[in-house]
Order: sequence, then structure tokens, then C-alpha cells
Amino acid sequence: MSKKRKRYRFFEMLLFLLIGAFFFLLFYGWGVHFIGKGASPDREKPEGEAPLEQDMSFGDTSSPAKTAEVEGLEIRADHGFLPPGGEEKLTLVATFADQRQEQIDSEGINYEMMDPNLGSIRKGGIVRVSPEAKTGDVLTVKAAYKGKIAEIQLMVRYSLEDTIKVDQTGKTVVTNLDDPVILVNKERNLPNDYIPSDLVPLKIPFSFQEESPKKSLRKEAAEALEALFKKAAEEDMNLTGVSGFRSYSMQKSIYENKIKTMGEEAAGRISAFPGQSEHQTGLAIDISSTSVGNRLVENFGETKEGKWLAEHAPDFGFIIRYPKGKEEITGYSYEPWHIRYVGVNVAKEIAKRKITLDEFFALDTFETTQ
Repeated sequence: MSKKRKRYRFFEMLLFLLIGAFFFLLFYGWGVHFIGKGASPDREKPEGEAPLEQDMSFGDTSSPAKTAEVEGLEIRADHGFLPPGGEEKLTLVATFADQRQEQIDSEGINYEMMDPNLGSIRKGGIVRVSPEAKTGDVLTVKAAYKGKIAEIQLMVRYSLEDTIKVDQTGKTVVTNLDDPVILVNKERNLPNDYIPSDLVPLKIPFSFQEESPKKSLRKEAAEALEALFKKAAEEDMNLTGVSGFRSYSMQKSIYENKIKTMGEEAAGRISAFPGQSEHQTGLAIDISSTSVGNRLVENFGETKEGKWLAEHAPDFGFIIRYPKGKEEITGYSYEPWHIRYVGVNVAKEIAKRKITLDEFFALDTFETTQ
């Protein structure tokens, strides 16, 4: 091939490449412009067309949760009650100025456990209850986010399933004997030989003069009861103690006498089977007044003393253990005279909800003490 022909062929190929490149750039630029304009939120949209969503997943400043003004915060928990040593993941929900609510999962959240002795809170809002926490203890957790503060309270409560064992006779026996909120009923028995180690004499008026173990309670309950009696006296309420602690053998004698006089079915409605009596815990006592001759009768609940006791007992950590209308749950007849110590926090929760101690252990949500 001649040199002239080769030169012509070279320029021909070069021209072809230049033309191809020109059209490529032309169509590429047109396509980018068209797509960019179509994605722009400022373009004119046909009537009724929904606005296109912008991608806000990149960069801290583009998330609506991080740019919109927060109007309020709420901490949520799946369970309001946690056992000692238990854990719960909290959820923080923000309400924005446009009333939109959104779950917040951000590095900008600051959590604080108000009483570190009761538990701790880790990154991500995970609460852990101290193994030493007691039933009725209340954990308060605060969260701060974008200048707003939220608070939640969780109550410590042991698991019923983790506090029983079955003895060699097949009987279900409770194991948390030192717990002031121990649940004893027709399904949960005390050991036959159980006697609290911290029983102390009560410094209150009784309906009888002679010395008796019935004039004692566990130390914590005794101090609370003496404070209750002091307050009652200040308000001219004449309360008297009738029967506090009762051993297994003493309860056995009472129960057997009831069976002899009224039959087993009737006796079971007003007297506990031995080993199932709250009196054996050292946390329960029967209260009466001179207005009913210091007797344990149902109309005590209609006296001024009975009404005062029902209203003020929770302030000192006591509940009416067998309230009216709850016979199917407790298994016992209404006893306005039988009060049981459970601690102030638990007593107020039970009184506020108008429930029994048995029902308390079935609750899933805790209503704040505030």
C-alpha cells in the first residue's frame, strides 16, 4: 500500500473515533441532565403525583430524626417488672414538631441510672438489675436527647417459678423465706419447721394480757406496724392487735378446731391449712378495735377504725390481704382485719390498682410511684 493511502486510512479512522466520541458525550450529558431533573424535588409534578423521596440515609445531618425539632421524649419498656439480676432493653421514642413519632437509636442519647446500687444501664439502653435488689425496689432511669429528658420507673419483682421447690411428699414449698413480699397461699407452702429468725415483740396494745408469740412480728414489719398504730392514735383511732406470728403447730391446732366446729369446706374459707398461713411468715397480723369488742368480724370494715386502716395501711407498707370481692382469687372470705406487710412501694401499687398480692405477681406493667 502506498504511503499516501496509509495516511488517508489513518485520518479516516481518527475521524470516525472523534465522531463516535462526540455522540457518546452528547447522549451521556443529555441523559444525566434528564435524570437529574426528573429526580429534583423542585421540578413541576403532574397534579396528584406524590413527591419523590430523597435519599437521607447518608450523613448525620440528613436524617430527619437528627434535624427536626424534638418536642417530647418517652422511654418504653416491654416489661415493667424485672427480677433481681434481670435485664431489659429500653426504647426511646421522640415526638417531633409535626407530631411524627420515631424510635431513636443514636449516639446522641445519654442514659442515667438514678440509683446505681439498684442496677446499671449500658449503651443502647439495656438495663440490668442488681442481683442484690429486693422485690419492691424501684429503678428510675432517665434519658436525655436534643435538650429533652424522659424518665421511666421499673419495679423489682422476683419470679414465682424461681422461688419454689417440690419436697419429697410432692408439696410445693417456697424458698425465698426472707423476702418481705413472699407469696404464701393454697398452692405455695412454708416449710413445717419455718420460724423467722428476726421476730421481735410488738409495742402496741393487744386484746389480751398474757405473753404469747402472737405478740410478735418480723423486725421490719414490727417497726412499720408500730408507726401505723402511732398515727392511728394521733387521729383518735383505737386499734388493737389480736394475733401476729403463729407457728405451724399453732396453726395446725386452730385449723383442726375449725374443722370440728364447722366442717372442712367451711373451715378452708376462713382458716389456712397449716403451712399455708401468712401468720407463719411473721409478716401478717389480725387487727380489731374496741368498737367491735376486739373481735375479728366482717363489720369491722364498716367502722371508722376499719375504714381508716384500709385507707392508710399502704402508707406504712401493709395491705388488706383478703379484700371483699376477691374471694375466688385468694381462696378466703373477706377479712378486713387481716393485714399483711409487703413494703410501701408494693402496698401502694396493690392499693392503687385495687388488686390482691396474688394478682400483683401477674402484672406486666408498673405504674409509676410519682
